[in-house]
Formats: sequence, C-alpha cells, structure tokens
Amino acid sequence: MSETPSRQNQIALVSEQAMPTLIAAYVFRPEFLYLLSTPAMAERSRWLKEILSPKGIKVRIERVFPYDIDGIREKCLKLAGENANLALNATGGTKIMAFGAYQAFIEKCLPVFYVDMANGLIRHLTRNGTDAISGKISIRDYLHAYGFEVESGMGLNSLLPNKRAAGVLCETLVKSPGLIAEWNHGIGEASRGVKTNNPRIRKTLERLSELGYGTFNGGIYQCGETLGKYLLGPWFEDVVFHEISALKPDDIMKSVVVRWLKGKGETQNEFDVLFTRDFKLYYISCKTGDMMGEYGKAKTALYELEALKDKIAGLFGKAMLVTLKRLNDADTRRAAKMGIKVVQGRDAANLRGIAGAWMRENGTGGTL
Repeated sequence: MSETPSRQNQIALVSEQAMPTLIAAYVFRPEFLYLLSTPAMAERSRWLKEILSPKGIKVRIERVFPYDIDGIREKCLKLAGENANLALNATGGTKIMAFGAYQAFIEKCLPVFYVDMANGLIRHLTRNGTDAISGKISIRDYLHAYGFEVESGMGLNSLLPNKRAAGVLCETLVKSPGLIAEWNHGIGEASRGVKTNNPRIRKTLERLSELGYGTFNGGIYQCGETLGKYLLGPWFEDVVFHEISALKPDDIMKSVVVRWLKGKGETQNEFDVLFTRDFKLYYISCKTGDMMGEYGKAKTALYELEALKDKIAGLFGKAMLVTLKRLNDADTRRAAKMGIKVVQGRDAANLRGIAGAWMRENGTGGTL
C-alpha cells in the first residue's frame, strides 16, 4: 500500500459516472472534498454530497464550465492555496476539465491520481505506485449516486417464510426446467384445485402439502391466492437470491422498488435481485415464463434489462438474465452483444458457480 495520507483532501471532477468519485472518497476518507461541477452535473453533485456528508466528509460544490480550461486551472490553484494537503482525482469531467486541473496540480507539485475501475486500482500519476480499490458500498448509496431512491426491498429475512417451498421447487423445476410450462399452467388454478397426471409434479405438490404449503387431498392440490402467486414465479427470485447470497456480496436485496429522483420523482421501477461487490452494481432479472413465445418476449426483456442496467449501474455495472426457459439462438447472440450474461435452462442449477466466475471477470467494456 502506498503512503497516501489517510485524510488528504481531494478535488474531484463530476461526471455522469459517479463511482470513481465515491471510490476515492471511500478509500482515502478525505476531510474535505471539493466537487468541480458543471451546470449539467448540478444534480449529480448534490446526490454525491447527500451520500458523503453523513459519513463525515465535508463536501463543497464548486461551479465550473466544461471547456473553460483557464477558469478550471485558476479554480484549482485557488483551492490549492487554501489547502496544502490536497490531491486531484482526475478520473471524471471533460478532457478539458482534466487538463486544466492537472496543469494546476503540476504547478503546485501536488499529487494526482486516476481511478482505474476496470482493473480495480487507483493509479498515482505524479509518482509511482498504485492502491487496490477496497471497501464496500450499499445498494442504497450506489443507486442514490445515479439518481434513484430505494422505496422498498427485501433481504435475507424475507426468504424464511417460503424457504422450504422454494427449496422443493428448486429440486424439481430448476433441475428439470422442461416441467415449468406444465407447472405454470396447472398452478394458475391452485385456488380452485390442481390435478395432474405427471408423477414428478404430483410428488412436488404432495411435498409442498407435507411442509404446510397448501393441501393435497384426493389427488387435488389447493392453496390460497397469495401462495398460488408465489408458486407461479416469485419462488425463483428466492432461489436466485439464496444462491447469490452464498457468494457473500457486499450488499444484496430482492424485489427492489426504486423511485427516480429526477423531475417529480413519479417514475418507479422494480428489480428482481440487486447486489454490490467491489463498488460495482449487479442486476439479475429472473424469468420462469416462455422466452421463445410470440411478440418477441426475450428481445423485449433483454432491451429492458440493458436500458435499466445502464441507468442504475453506470458504465461498470453488470446485468444477468436467469431463465428456466431457453432463449433461441438469435436472442442468445443478441444478449452476448449487449454484454448481458444469460443463464438458462438446466444451467440455472449451477447458478452459484456461474455467477461466481462472472463476478470475477474484469471490466465490462467501459472506459473513462
């Protein structure tokens, strides 16, 4: 570890990508952080301040203009005159902003660093050395940095009421996903009674009844509306959530409802599973329905997944689609081009191993 003062103050150049600014603040914990913000980045600067101020970092937003290289240089020289113990995080902003700030710090012989998220390093540009990016960020803080507020979400405790039911369905439907269409068709009538000639589905219904999830009498399975809805799909989110939790992410939530902070804040989205690891946000969408049906269901799901991932996770976030029904070849290729990891069919039974390897992959193709 290089000898960077633990409370060295910082200047950061605010841009669309919030994580480099947050990473440097989390790793080095400056006493003062000056955010050089263009008018277009005013909201993002405010969101960063709202995250960092409660953590004991004094944040001051300084307005600059994106192509005023002399103005940015003068601003940095002024701040350097007020703070001898100052470093520049040159990762964000426009190139003109970075050039102007860098010039000022070279004149003052002050340190400059760059946050290399693709390789998990903080690279010191004015002296030799790197620091490993280390630390944790909560899902709430991560989303807030990109303009979203978590309104509701579930953690590990939410698994407990239906944990055994999810385990039974995992044994049957994840390991034999060919049964899912028949299962979904039958369980939709669970409140009125399900009768099946399929011995594996029958055995599953009997097992659910034995565990107290519904009743199985005279070859007919019945359950209430709430449980019936759970057995139609949400159980699979629980299975995915449990498998990812075993990989010890920094933070994890499921059924996450978020509200956009922009405008009137009326837009909401719900995400099946979100988790963070090493300052990256991962989004997993879980599907049990037919992805090769009419109306381009898989294509729509992939485009929606890509768009939402870009909005909430930034340049270095990752997205995965876990589906019990397989995609066709064209949609599989489309997902690969989008950078979306697909776990489908029987492969879902090995989700833990696949997701672990996916999380260890460096980079997402993005650069700053």
